[in-house]
Amino acid sequence: LVATQFESASARKAFPCFDEPRVKASFNLTLETPPGLAVLSNMPPSPDQPSQVTASGRALSVFSRTPPMSTYLLAFTVGALEGKQGPCNDSKSTPVSVWATEGKINQLDVALEAACVAVQTYEAAFNMSYPLPKLDLVALPDFQAGAMENFGCIFFRWEKLLLKADSDSDLDVGSEIAIAATVSHEISHQWFGDLVTMAQWEELWLNEGFASYLEIMGVDAFRPQYGFYQLSYTSMTATALSYDVLPSVHALSAAAPLTSVADIEAMFDDISYEKGGAVLRMVRAFLDGNLLTNG
Repeated sequence: LVATQFESASARKAFPCFDEPRVKASFNLTLETPPGLAVLSNMPPSPDQPSQVTASGRALSVFSRTPPMSTYLLAFTVGALEGKQGPCNDSKSTPVSVWATEGKINQLDVALEAACVAVQTYEAAFNMSYPLPKLDLVALPDFQAGAMENFGCIFFRWEKLLLKADSDSDLDVGSEIAIAATVSHEISHQWFGDLVTMAQWEELWLNEGFASYLEIMGVDAFRPQYGFYQLSYTSMTATALSYDVLPSVHALSAAAPLTSVADIEAMFDDISYEKGGAVLRMVRAFLDGNLLTNG
C-alpha cells in the first residue's frame, strides 16, 4: 500500500513544480501499477481511456484532467483497498465513497454517513455544488498526517476514520463525534483550501481556521441532538487561550515571510487551527450566521 502526502512542500520531490499555494495547475495523471490493486486519485478514471494492461502485464490507469489546483493537493494511493458508496448517492448527488484495507470496510459506516451529510450541508450553506465529480475518503494505516484534504481524494490515518465500537455495546458517542468532526473538517476544505486557496503559507489560518469553524456546522447537521456547537466552544476557546500565552505565540497571519519548509510546518499549530476557528466564532457572534457564510 502506497499513498502520497505532498503538503506542504513535497510535491517537488515527485515532479518539478513550484510548491506555493497560489501557483495552480491542472494535472493529467497516469499511473502504471501491479495488476489487481485499487488505484485512486483526485479525479475518476478517464472515460476516454479505460484501464489497460501493458505488454509487461502491468495495469495502466489514466485519470481525468483535474481543475486548476495547488500542487500540494495532488494525490494518489495504490493498494489492496475495498470501497463502499454512500447513502447520499442518488441521480443528482456526487458519488461519495469510503475505502479501507481488506476486512475493515464495515467500520466506516459512521464516516460514510457523516461525509454524505457534510457534503449536502456545505453545498446548501455555500449555495455551491461540490466542485468535483466524485469524493473518496481513504483510511490508511500509519498515515503520517492525521488527515489530508487532497482535492476529491481525502486521506486519513485510519484511527481517525474507523469506528472502534464493540458490536455488543451502545455506540461510543465520543468516537462518533470525533469521526464526524474530522470528516467534516476535511470535507469543508474541498471549498475552503482546495477550490479557494490562500495565496501563500503565511495565511494558512484562512485554510485551517475556517475548516475548524465549519467542522462544527457539519457535526451539528450530522447529529443535532449532541449540541456540538456549544460543546466545542469551551475546548476551542480554551485551547486558543492556552496557546496565546506561550512565548512561541504568533499572529494568525505570519508577520514575516516564511523562508523554509520548517517555518511553514511550524504554522500548522493550534493558533492557526483553534484560535483561527475561535476568532471566526467570535465574528459569527456579532453577525447573523448567514451573513458570515454569504460573505
